Amino acid sequence: GCGGFDPESALVHWAIDVDPAEDLDDVDFQIIVPTRTDTSYSAEIDAQPAGTNVSYYLSWADRTGEYVATTHDGQHESLYNFWVGDQASIWCDDFEDPTSGWISGPGDLQSSELDETWFSEWGIGSPGIDLLDGPHGDVPSGASAIGTNIRGDGRYARNNAQHVLSPAVDLLHGHRSMLLLVAQRWLSVEKSEYDHAEVLALADGETESLWQNPYDEDVRDAAWTTHSLDIRPYLHAEDLQFAWTLTTDGGLEYGGWTLDDVCVVSLAEPERHYRVDDL
Repeated sequence: GCGGFDPESALVHWAIDVDPAEDLDDVDFQIIVPTRTDTSYSAEIDAQPAGTNVSYYLSWADRTGEYVATTHDGQHESLYNFWVGDQASIWCDDFEDPTSGWISGPGDLQSSELDETWFSEWGIGSPGIDLLDGPHGDVPSGASAIGTNIRGDGRYARNNAQHVLSPAVDLLHGHRSMLLLVAQRWLSVEKSEYDHAEVLALADGETESLWQNPYDEDVRDAAWTTHSLDIRPYLHAEDLQFAWTLTTDGGLEYGGWTLDDVCVVSLAEPERHYRVDDL
């Protein structure tokens, strides 16, 4: 605004277990006034039990109070969020071994239609430094990642449908109450009205959607992003697999999927944290 940023106007807004389908204006966000030290701010969100998903965003105003900005700009994908609990890895792949059992191919794994012109661009390796819309050679760990067209300029093909399928994960044994699929993600895709990106779970002959890009807004990650998905329905699944799909039209092409450090993790209550026994 014309009055400049008011340093006393900064607020932290937080809520738990936000429904991605709910309009953000209807979510009951709690408000924290952060502590300010010169140009730094700090705030504490109330402790939550393990398995809780916490979303938050920041807001600030100009000195006139007429202009208010937020970090989410009305988009669920732009909320900051995290899951509460100690993570224990059950299965993980950092793509340093190119023979680790991932399979790619044409199609979205949900439709019986298979156009003979469709093809897979998925590959494992070090992302090229010339990518126009992606990680530019940088990966969260090691030297390799998996992605669509991670060489050349990185743009995905038009009028195509493709997928990559993970190795099977056995969750039949073990006692746990919370499971997450966690991946380091760099995704750039046009809104799903035109290009459709999706994450699927496959078990017992059934395929379920875990996440898909918004219908009316692009996803343009500008850095590696931790993407965590609730997979509690599969607590005791045998031979559980995950797929990442991309279906595109004939218009714009962005950078598509790049993934690293894909893991299945359990969440546990930290010992003697959030609760005290034997009072």
